[in-house]
Amino acid sequence: MKKQAIFWAWVLALCLFVLGCGANVPAPTNTADIVILHTNDVHSRVDDNLGYAAVKTVKESEISAGNHVLLLDAGDALHGLPIANLSEGRDIVQIMNAVGYSAMVPGNHDFNYGTAMLLELSEEMDFPLLSCNFLKGSTPVFTGHAVFEFEGVRVGVIGVSTPETATKTNPLNVEGHTFSEADLVSVVQKSIRAAQKEGAQYIVLLTHLGLDEESKPFRTSDLVSQLTDVTVVIDGHSHTELPEGLTVQDKEGQNVLIAQTGDYLTSIGKVTIHTDGTVTAQLITEAKKDAAITDLIEDKKEAIAPKLAVVIGQSNVLLNGERDPGVRTEETNLGDLCADALRYVGNAQVALTNGGGIRTSVAPGSITYGMMNAVFPFGNTVCTLNIKGADLLKALEVGTAACPAAAGGFPQVSGMSFEIHTYLEENRVQNVMIGHEPLDPERMYTLATNDYLYIGGDGFSMLPQCEKIGEYGALDEALITYLDEQLGGTVPEAYNSSAGRIIIVTEAP
Repeated sequence: MKKQAIFWAWVLALCLFVLGCGANVPAPTNTADIVILHTNDVHSRVDDNLGYAAVKTVKESEISAGNHVLLLDAGDALHGLPIANLSEGRDIVQIMNAVGYSAMVPGNHDFNYGTAMLLELSEEMDFPLLSCNFLKGSTPVFTGHAVFEFEGVRVGVIGVSTPETATKTNPLNVEGHTFSEADLVSVVQKSIRAAQKEGAQYIVLLTHLGLDEESKPFRTSDLVSQLTDVTVVIDGHSHTELPEGLTVQDKEGQNVLIAQTGDYLTSIGKVTIHTDGTVTAQLITEAKKDAAITDLIEDKKEAIAPKLAVVIGQSNVLLNGERDPGVRTEETNLGDLCADALRYVGNAQVALTNGGGIRTSVAPGSITYGMMNAVFPFGNTVCTLNIKGADLLKALEVGTAACPAAAGGFPQVSGMSFEIHTYLEENRVQNVMIGHEPLDPERMYTLATNDYLYIGGDGFSMLPQCEKIGEYGALDEALITYLDEQLGGTVPEAYNSSAGRIIIVTEAP
């Protein structure tokens, strides 16, 4: 019995030794707070709201306070407005370099210029672009993780890109690559172990996954619930504002804090790993702006001004983008052109875009890049949905509910026609035709629209319930592509007036 007791004691000791050495992680001993400043879904709004100039100031302030500081971006920074698109993201990288980012995970829209271009941009970054689950074959395209050390304390940062990128950028942008859809959990856990073997005592997941219901089973909360050893998650993608973070449980029932700022630099996230090991999250909504970053952004804007003036085509007609009467009250020829462009780029049967998103007219004569951006200035993107005929009818009813009064949701359409009977209280949209056939309420159609309407903007609450099957570039880019590829660079006389897609009936027959 004594020999058996000695034997099992040795076995237990050996197991404890192996378990202790497996991750090779010493206990944290940070003598100062570790502050993780973070941004997400900036979409090239470089000086909107707080702007990157405030991010720089906040970072320097935290360092001056004696804290250890990481500055992380959770994706979708490199595409959106002309300051990004005209340089294919390079100007954004240079601004982020100047601000002093520590790491970034690529979001789905960061792939909008294609994987090869994103690889080029990653070489120009003064910080690592991290994604452990974006693969070509079995090989990661980018570095999966990075370990940062502060006075002997090591923090591992693991990048995770959303598998939804396969359909939330143009599929050609990521052709030949995968996002570890089938084994995402094991890939991420393996990266956590790799960071721990390098001595990381804290593990930060830097994710572009989000919390939207539509993103199941690849939401941040879905992933964390199947992992262990995660300290905190810095998230993006769903544009969710979490003022104090969101606490979820990991595989072993341990609490993990998820932090996200919303979007467009309306705030700067601050996660603090305190010296006692507790983790807190907050949003910074006010900060002074760094003069050097402000000047850099102004220089970038001045530099692209000549590019905005480049002639990309011409129009033989006046394209009406006026508000009222105009795109918010009735079909216009510019509304037709815009909807045609969305339907073409989105490869859809029909298209619908809100008149309120069309911001100006286009005069006859030369068309510049800047003019196309002025039509669609917000950086919204084209997305394609599967929609049931009955839901498409609901969308038309919602968009035309205020007619004949002006409303931002008034639909400009392509591939369909309909009547609005304004004298009726309900069922005002009638005689809907899809091509040359009546709308079938039970049939599924492909609809190209914009991402603002897809999330329910302007009251289109039925669209978020639809399956998204593709997401493409910005709306102004769609106009430019359609002008070039389908119209040969010239808006023809066929667009001289609206095409009769929307008939407004004011009196009962």
